[in-house]
Amino acid sequence: MARAYPKKVSKIKFFCKPPWHQSRPCPPLSFHLGSFFFLGTLVQGSSCFFGLDNLFAEKKMKLAQLNLSQELTEPLGLQPVKMDRLGPLVVLAGENGAGKSRLLGLVKKRKGFKSFSEFVTRQIQMEGLKNSVQQIQLQLKKGLSPTHRLQLEQNEKHQQREMVQIQLLLEGMSDFAGELSAENWPQLIEFVPKKPISSPSLSNDNRTIWLQRTIHQGIDSYAQTTLEIIRLALQQRASSTSEDKKTFQVTEAEKTQAEQNWEKLGALVESLLDTVLTANKDQEASLFGRPIGGAHELSDGQKVLLQFCAALYMQEVDLDQAIILMDEPENHLHPAALLQVIDRVRAAIPNGQLWIATHSVHILAHLYQLDSNCLWFMDQGKVEWAGRIPEKVLGTLLGKPEERERLSDFLGLPAQLGSLSFAAESLFPPETVGYLPGDPQTQQIHEALSQIRQEGQKVRLLDFGAGKGRLLAALRDLSPEGESLADWLDYFAYDQKEEVECKQEIVRLYGDGTNRYFQKYTDLKSRREDTFDLVLMCNVLHEVEPKDWNNLLGDGSLFYTLLKDTGHLCIVEDQLLQRGEKAHQNGFLVLDQPQFRELFSLTPENYLERSQKEGRLKAHFFPRSCLANYSAETRKQAIKLLKESALEELKKLRIGTDDSQSGRLHGFWSQQFANASLALEQL
Repeated sequence: MARAYPKKVSKIKFFCKPPWHQSRPCPPLSFHLGSFFFLGTLVQGSSCFFGLDNLFAEKKMKLAQLNLSQELTEPLGLQPVKMDRLGPLVVLAGENGAGKSRLLGLVKKRKGFKSFSEFVTRQIQMEGLKNSVQQIQLQLKKGLSPTHRLQLEQNEKHQQREMVQIQLLLEGMSDFAGELSAENWPQLIEFVPKKPISSPSLSNDNRTIWLQRTIHQGIDSYAQTTLEIIRLALQQRASSTSEDKKTFQVTEAEKTQAEQNWEKLGALVESLLDTVLTANKDQEASLFGRPIGGAHELSDGQKVLLQFCAALYMQEVDLDQAIILMDEPENHLHPAALLQVIDRVRAAIPNGQLWIATHSVHILAHLYQLDSNCLWFMDQGKVEWAGRIPEKVLGTLLGKPEERERLSDFLGLPAQLGSLSFAAESLFPPETVGYLPGDPQTQQIHEALSQIRQEGQKVRLLDFGAGKGRLLAALRDLSPEGESLADWLDYFAYDQKEEVECKQEIVRLYGDGTNRYFQKYTDLKSRREDTFDLVLMCNVLHEVEPKDWNNLLGDGSLFYTLLKDTGHLCIVEDQLLQRGEKAHQNGFLVLDQPQFRELFSLTPENYLERSQKEGRLKAHFFPRSCLANYSAETRKQAIKLLKESALEELKKLRIGTDDSQSGRLHGFWSQQFANASLALEQL
């Protein structure tokens, strides 16, 4: 069912009783309300009635502008404020003492009325006062007794003072965007948690006192009452649904209210914490599948958000369009938790607004990336838009230019260290890696073998560079229950270094490792010529010196001899090595699709590739016939193409972000470029 919104009042006509000093009734008055709203035809407590026209409402609430005159700002040591075109995120930045907190305090007071009905009543009162003052001024022009004149003059001054006070409040409301109504009324909430969640031991009387206080106090009190609020909501819901009618006598209205309260609290939790608030079998409130208890299992950011849920629930705030004020939140939460809180709050108020006063460069960097128009700069009580270039802010917060340079150098350290560590790792031989459950490369190979495999026939596989036998161990673990890997896989291993672990894996599967493990090319050729369906090189080719590729690839090479006519060579590589290594004198060379196409003179029809991890892990398949296309010239062209690709990647990284991963990528491609250059020189 669509929600009914209040009607827009573009004009109000009203009649009022005359003030005590007038004998004649006031004439009918009318005034325009712009975008203000009014519900109903009678405002309680007034003697007025209204005529309405122009009906429409938009459910959206924020401060679109902030205009504060000198008489409001000067007592607080601030200059007059003129902020316009305010968006959903407003950030006040400046050093300590600049006036951020004082300005945020004025923002809080900008909503001068507790409710829409009070707002409309005050508007009516304002018009009545204006009319009354006009009538007094007309009477003062007549001949009056001194006593009567003095009385009228005193009344005029008193009413004008009232008008000034009401006018200041009404001007504040004009800064709000959206249609003001009883349902669409600005809700300004201060939110700066300072204490962790605790679970105090309270008597029933104290519990009631604590819960009553939460309705009127800020977020601070919720550190001690959050868990009690949740328990009470759950307890009321449990009582209303209990089948024990003697113990729990609950009316239908109370039952409905308890269910609605629990749903409202649950909706807030889901919106801010992105999880469902549930009750376990022991009627304990649970988050993320665990009882909340003392909230020990929650992160600091989640504890803060849970307090905020309790505050909004108790104060009956509509989170969707709330205006949240956060004053220097960095004083109370560590950066990672704080950014989590800010991001969740922003996501939960799509039609509201978030104001943050801060001097934290960490927060500013995060928020500026989200909205480059959000930043306002405060200095010596003056506020101005920082624009799209925040040098003013950084200059104030960081001081001299050399301090900014030092910060820039420090922030660049992860990239520098990533690049340096990769370069350092590239001076050492590669480590032999054993099998780890969930290894994506071995899963990749298992999927490929499953497709190659034919019913009733074995797949004969040569694991070239088998190492510790991680592939065989993985394939055994990945086999369906009740199926023996040995029934369909005929596995053989080759490695220059004898690895006991690999032999043990072979014996574990076949019972006998004889003639399944080789350390010499000659033994392989003499015993297994023209027998293999698949020759596999998993993270191996990049470790082989290019001058030795002739032994493995090409017409009459080892692989060409070992493969059946229908066989394939499969080269599996991590296209972005996560660790540097010195596999041979010239380091390593990791080829990808463009280089393989050049190496084997491939066409799309005779090349197959499977990838995982967003293309980082790739399995390249080549038919035996393609190996004959390899030559010294295609090798040279492939390495030359790799060198060119590495140079292009380096150019991209030089204009990219300076994080640790970028640093390691820079190290990887620097090594690729250098190693390719060395290989070409050698060849």
